[in-house]
Amino acid sequence: MAKMNEDPAAYWNDARGWVRAQDSVDQWLSPITAQLIEATAAAAGERAVDVGCGCGGSTLPLAERVGPQGRVLGVDISAVMLDHGRTRTKDVEQVELVLADATEHPFEPGWADLVISRFGVMFFLDPVRAFSNIRAGMRPGGRLCMAVWQGIERNEWINFIMQAFPELESPVPDADAGPGPFSFSDPARVVEVLGGAGFSAIEPVPFTTSINLGDSVDLALETMSEVGPLSRVLAEAEEDQRPQLLARARAFLQEQYRTGPPLLEAAVWIVHARA
Repeated sequence: MAKMNEDPAAYWNDARGWVRAQDSVDQWLSPITAQLIEATAAAAGERAVDVGCGCGGSTLPLAERVGPQGRVLGVDISAVMLDHGRTRTKDVEQVELVLADATEHPFEPGWADLVISRFGVMFFLDPVRAFSNIRAGMRPGGRLCMAVWQGIERNEWINFIMQAFPELESPVPDADAGPGPFSFSDPARVVEVLGGAGFSAIEPVPFTTSINLGDSVDLALETMSEVGPLSRVLAEAEEDQRPQLLARARAFLQEQYRTGPPLLEAAVWIVHARA
């Protein structure tokens, strides 16, 4: 199995688990998505790009904001996620989803009033080059608004399930491991990268919320088996070990759910910048 910090394209093109779990993932991320979309100040009639749009979880509410007189171009490197995204957006005429790497895609110069991303920009192999290409597709003064994770120590929900396996090292790459979920956890690096790409008025704004893993142990375990650290542990385990691993995870969750669904800290930077 490809690793996201070594070969992001291969990793995300093997993302069927994310497709299967997309409804739960969107529910998990709903407070962050709402905050991001509000922060964009997107207006009716605007033209927007959603970088790393995946299955359309941020594309759909953005399309609602710009309305039928606006346009939303979603760009992603994952064919399997885009296929699902096209199904979800097929009746939304202002949306177009394109299989492309934002580092290379020939964006129409000066087209976008707004570029957003919900956790889709942390996987660039050459982020300065990628953001330089994105900026070329924006009108002068156009707005960039994106959500990126703060450090893993502020995001207990990501490694929550790994408490059931204290003998195992978490498979989530750290901030220094190249492309990955925490590659922009340091706001100084965000400013450096975006500044190097020609953006100005760069401001990472902290936002903290709670993530609800779902109403039941079964739902939480089903989703965690498809995405996140547990899914990686299961994928790398021998087939005869998986039932035992799942049993340990279920026992841990049952204890955590004893008084109701746990609410787990999630912390992001909502990054604003101008082209």
